[in-house]
Amino acid sequence: LSLSVEVPEAPIEVIGDPGLMVNILNNLVLNGIQATQEGLSPVISIRVRVEDARVILAIQDNGTGIPDEIKD
Repeated sequence: LSLSVEVPEAPIEVIGDPGLMVNILNNLVLNGIQATQEGLSPVISIRVRVEDARVILAIQDNGTGIPDEIKD
């Protein structure tokens, strides 16, 4: 597993339920790991930035993605 995390040095305040945020992050990372093709090592990237007083959380992985037939 390769995991990279990029966050601003200054603390960021987010209003919300901390437990739900942890669950969301755990689910996204686990989904990325589980969706990795057999024989490949999972690569997960988590980036956090602030834009216009909003927190942007970006998670990227090398998983197979959502099949076209089930996308909306």
